[in-house]
Amino acid sequence: MNWKGKKVLVTGAGGFIGGHLIDRLAEDGADITAFIYNNNSYYFRTRTNKNIIHGNILNPNIIHKAIKGNEYIFHLAGISGSQDLPNTHTNYLDVNVNGTMNIMGTIDQEKIKRVVFASSNNCYKYPRTSSYGISKTIAEEVVKSYQNVLNIPTTIARLTNVYGPRQSTNAIIPYIIHQLLIGKETIILDSINAYRDFVYIDDIVEALILMADLETAVGKTLDVGTNINTSIKDVAKLLVSKINPKATIAWKTDKSSFSHSSLLYCKTEETIGWQWTTKLEDGLDETIEYMRSII
Repeated sequence: MNWKGKKVLVTGAGGFIGGHLIDRLAEDGADITAFIYNNNSYYFRTRTNKNIIHGNILNPNIIHKAIKGNEYIFHLAGISGSQDLPNTHTNYLDVNVNGTMNIMGTIDQEKIKRVVFASSNNCYKYPRTSSYGISKTIAEEVVKSYQNVLNIPTTIARLTNVYGPRQSTNAIIPYIIHQLLIGKETIILDSINAYRDFVYIDDIVEALILMADLETAVGKTLDVGTNINTSIKDVAKLLVSKINPKATIAWKTDKSSFSHSSLLYCKTEETIGWQWTTKLEDGLDETIEYMRSII
């Protein structure tokens, strides 16, 4: 698709994925509305050809303002993460489910060509004990209901562990890199047995763009992963070798309650022609280079 002049709303535009998506859409000439939670900062680099709206997806009035006139919606907004605290369960359900209902309910009043909803591989986990995973699973059903009942063209993207430049140090890869770059001699990590499916941010953005573009994606739930389980231990060792070979790694526990998280991408490849292209080591090099530039 030629995105030049296409009217596009990105919710969660202040986040890591949203910022990179906006940069790509801006490069392609889209007319972008960036929806950012309240007064949060944002991480996209492009400063032109954007309408920035600050607000909360739980506010129907501000959502109506953001959606009005747009043709494509990338719904990335929500509370992220799978590490839950007892008092956050209601917050996850409120924001991730009710916020999604607000957006889909408003879309019914507009002419929308595609909605791409960012979901999670947590929706595959059984039993579902994560508030985040539960909220995303319910939100998926909300999106599907509007597709099935009101014929709103939607695609659900189930994402796994995204990484790359400009990501918060709350995430495991930038956390390790930051600790090494500031001179920590010992890096303390949670679990020696944890494995993740790491996907570079540029590959994620490409998948989201294709989902919005291609008719073959309508009504589909597509996994965006590499189908490669990489241990956090191996990632940490690789980062140590690249940044400070004298550093050591220590572990809080030798147990992991969430040890594997890889996603198959064969259906995604068949549906939209997407494949991941960035090797982990290359993506780590890009991330290290960026983080060196800001420390």
